[in-house]
Amino acid sequence: MGSAALVWHALIGRVTSKMGSFIAEVARFPSSRLRPTSVVMGGPIVLLTFTVQCWTLQGLYFTGAAVVSASQLGLLPAIDASLPSLPRVCHVLFEVAFACALLTSCVVTFFLIPGNLKRGQTPLLFFRNHQQLMHCANLYLMLNELLFNAIPIVPADFWYVLLFALFYLALAWTFCQISSIVYYPFIDPTLPPKLAIPIYLGLVVILGAFYSLGCGLQAAHSMEMLLPTYGRILCVYLGASRLVWTRWKGVPLPPDGTKHLSWAEASIQCKALERPVSEGWKYLR
Repeated sequence: MGSAALVWHALIGRVTSKMGSFIAEVARFPSSRLRPTSVVMGGPIVLLTFTVQCWTLQGLYFTGAAVVSASQLGLLPAIDASLPSLPRVCHVLFEVAFACALLTSCVVTFFLIPGNLKRGQTPLLFFRNHQQLMHCANLYLMLNELLFNAIPIVPADFWYVLLFALFYLALAWTFCQISSIVYYPFIDPTLPPKLAIPIYLGLVVILGAFYSLGCGLQAAHSMEMLLPTYGRILCVYLGASRLVWTRWKGVPLPPDGTKHLSWAEASIQCKALERPVSEGWKYLR
């Protein structure tokens, strides 16, 4: 192993050790040719989840936006000559990150958590501290940018969202070839075409709907006479609260989620699921 690989190993190990590792059951559709399995979520494989990829987008956006803002305030040299395309790159990063943040939160709330309940499992993993942060805060960060910075979402830029989706699909399928693991059953490469094609078309429609929602919210910003600023902010935050499943709503219990586990009890059970971070490396060997 070269020195660069050792540095990368140390960096990822350091970051993921703060998050903790845990065992996660990997769901499958009945028509999948992959075997049901569980995976230790720790080490480098956490980088292969869609959530972490979306947070990477947001990290790039906020870093670029900070540089542009500092340049405009005179805190940094002007970027007109050295990085003339950076503002445009930041704009596209925001547009993609906004749609993907909505998709991430909705998939967890309306697909993954209910899927756990239907399989008779308590979805404890989604209510740990860092999981709540990754699946809830990402949405509010993007909504804050949209509401307070008035960043336009251009309909013609939707193809960038599709490009990012194709990138993640290629990443997930490559990992599946190496490990026979795919995190999300709806992007399983072994699904028959009669099921896979409608699913992929549905995902495109959902992403398009989320992107259009961003366009609509931005259009409402210019119509303050119809809906004042405070009213618009209240409506957006109340709507977002319906798209995320926070611990304040309780940890639902199978089979139907009508009963809930107290957070104190859930914390004890979550602790039993933790595993050494190093176990996550075995899937890439």
